[in-house]
Formats: sequence, C-alpha cells, structure tokens
Amino acid sequence: MRVRCTANKVKWEGGGFTVRVKPIEAIHLGGQIVVVHDYMAYPRGEAAPNLVTYSLTGEQIWVAENPGSSATNAYVEFISESPLIVGNFAGINCTIDPFTGKILHARITK
Repeated sequence: MRVRCTANKVKWEGGGFTVRVKPIEAIHLGGQIVVVHDYMAYPRGEAAPNLVTYSLTGEQIWVAENPGSSATNAYVEFISESPLIVGNFAGINCTIDPFTGKILHARITK
C-alpha cells in the first residue's frame, strides 16, 4: 500500500488520518502506519521523538527510541521496511523493532 504525506495528513487509498506534527515520510507495515515526522517541528537542542507508529485509525501506538539524546538525533528517512531500518540525522542507521519502537541495532554510517 502506497502512503502519502501532505501538510498534516497521512493518506492512502481508502484511508488516512491527521497528525499534529508534519509528516515527511510514511510506510504501511503490518497493519500499522510508521511515520517520520519533520524534526524541525520539535524543540531545538534536544533529540526529536519523530518516528511514530499509528494504527490505521490514527491512534499512536509507539514512539521509537533515539540512539542518543543530542540535537542531531532525529530520524530522517526509511532505509528498509523489512527489517525496519531508519536513518537518522547523525548518520546512524537504526534497526527498529516494528512492534515496540525499540532499537535492535544501530550502525554508524559516517
């Protein structure tokens, strides 16, 4: 299923929901929607909790761990859906447990 992000909406054929923070990328994964929100919408100087999974009705299920607490710890893009690997601003690719949001493995790429 192709998922699109526009303004504060996450949409797909036959469904969608509104989120409080602008989504920049989203995927459908196992009956859930995993969203990378715009990290610029979060407070500066601290890690952005911007990788969030929602039910198909828009209820938040989990917020992913960040690999650190610095201001450069914000997710920016999906690298892989299976396994779920998401790249962050600091150059770390994180393998995320799609059921809990916990980091299973982190690999520095820079």
